[in-house]
Amino acid sequence: MKAPFSVFALTLLLSPPTFAQSDPVTAPLSARTPEWVVKSNQYSRILLDAQASSRPEQMPFFGPSEHHLYVTDLKTGHPQRYRAALDQARNELNGKLDTEQDPNVRHDLQILLHAANAEIQESEIEEKRLLPWVDVPKLVFEGISNILSDETPAGNHDIALVRLQNYTGLLPGTQPITRLARDRYEEKRSDPGLLPPTHIQVANALASTDLHVDGIRSLFKKYRIADSDEALYAIGMQLHGYATWARQNVLPTARTNSQIPTDLYAQALHERGIDIDPRELIRRAAVEFVGTQTAMQQLAPLIGQAQGVEVSDYREVIRMQNQNPGLGNAASPPAATDIARSTTRAIAEADAFITGGRTADSALADSFRQDVADTESFNLPESMAEYQAMSERGVSLARSMFAFNTVNTDGWSLYAESEMLPYKPLDEQMTALQFRLLHAARAMLDPMLNMGHITREQAADILREDVQLPESLVKQELDRYQRLPGQAPSYLYGYHQLQSLRVETELTLGDRFDRKAFNDFLRERGLLLPDQLAEAVRTTFVPSQRGRPSNHPKSVMLVD
Repeated sequence: MKAPFSVFALTLLLSPPTFAQSDPVTAPLSARTPEWVVKSNQYSRILLDAQASSRPEQMPFFGPSEHHLYVTDLKTGHPQRYRAALDQARNELNGKLDTEQDPNVRHDLQILLHAANAEIQESEIEEKRLLPWVDVPKLVFEGISNILSDETPAGNHDIALVRLQNYTGLLPGTQPITRLARDRYEEKRSDPGLLPPTHIQVANALASTDLHVDGIRSLFKKYRIADSDEALYAIGMQLHGYATWARQNVLPTARTNSQIPTDLYAQALHERGIDIDPRELIRRAAVEFVGTQTAMQQLAPLIGQAQGVEVSDYREVIRMQNQNPGLGNAASPPAATDIARSTTRAIAEADAFITGGRTADSALADSFRQDVADTESFNLPESMAEYQAMSERGVSLARSMFAFNTVNTDGWSLYAESEMLPYKPLDEQMTALQFRLLHAARAMLDPMLNMGHITREQAADILREDVQLPESLVKQELDRYQRLPGQAPSYLYGYHQLQSLRVETELTLGDRFDRKAFNDFLRERGLLLPDQLAEAVRTTFVPSQRGRPSNHPKSVMLVD
């Protein structure tokens, strides 16, 4: 699980308090919660505690705990302390794996070990490659808003004041976090081997400083936290002072291009769950891009024929669709079968996730007139009620948190969309293919742009002309590649992983392959690492299907 400030460790300054509610990581959630989930969650706590030593601000999902009092430690040597905590957790988890017999729990221990290894590797590369610049206003705002929330029991809201006093250095033995962040940057800024942050990162942080300061004050006012005036005044002065320093010392030397070393970009991909060389990713994405264009070209005259219009180029069809939303509906395929209905349910009930389109994808959906955002993005639940519901269905913390990455979630959403494609009207098929073309473009352009193989202007031309992305969203899309390197390709890569597993399984089972059963099996596994999911299909699903009669439906082509 990627931590926004994963190389920073924490100083534990205060004694653990008494809270109004027990920690749900260790407390029994329900009589229906499987025993293996309870046991697995106890093992997850080993790694969670190690990670909390770096980023306690990210802990409120698990309910009130002593971590809420602490803040990110930016004192000298914090990366080494963080890695030492992770290494200790890794050793303990390895010991548990040596003796654990339950296959579900063993899977989860492997997930936890994989996460610990990834965090250690990420910390090492970031320390080696990047100047340690921190968007402190955002960090503080998130640290406070994670406590001052309707989902936190009211009796624990006062903890926010202790955390704020910790941020400002008002507590004995603490220093302002702005001073620590500035000191760590100044220590390293003369090192020519370290990359500074990008201009867009710093500029966006500076532009958001007032919003974050005002947001902190509003939260304290909303939840009526007493005796907070001194700390609120201090944090406002400190955050504005930090912004002034960053504007004078960080922004002038910030990178104006998105090019980063190949190993750093490969690490960014790895954090998202993409475990292939960036050059191979570009090759696969280019093949998908051209193949999707071909499918769209084949579909274009069918849509035109349905409306009595002669068109041959998909770009022209998309422009016509934008002017006439009903274009193409006259040639709708047959009604959805049980397979389609099963996939729709899989989207709606996807284990461990709730739907919630990201801002950019929601804007795309509005532009294309199709509410695809609901099936495009799956976000981690943010409330205890959702966590409890997941646990009752047999989804452990290891799977819902540590196996979570954008390849898993975004890949499943694109796969589910492809399963529904044959049952949509032709115009919606074209729109769905346009989204797939966008995802192929992302997987191709993100690495090319970040590694310097293409200019921003060339990438913009592809998005504008070939993908037919609205002009208003082209800049937003390109900024995304620079702001979050490696994230955009996750949709397509995850989709390819599932499709490859699906093809392998279909070839293995022949006419005994059942699409509905296969999709249900994937959904019921919850989140597993790709290798674990493939193993489950090969060792559990395939043997269970070999004895079934060979009269199940075969794959459905896009267009008859």
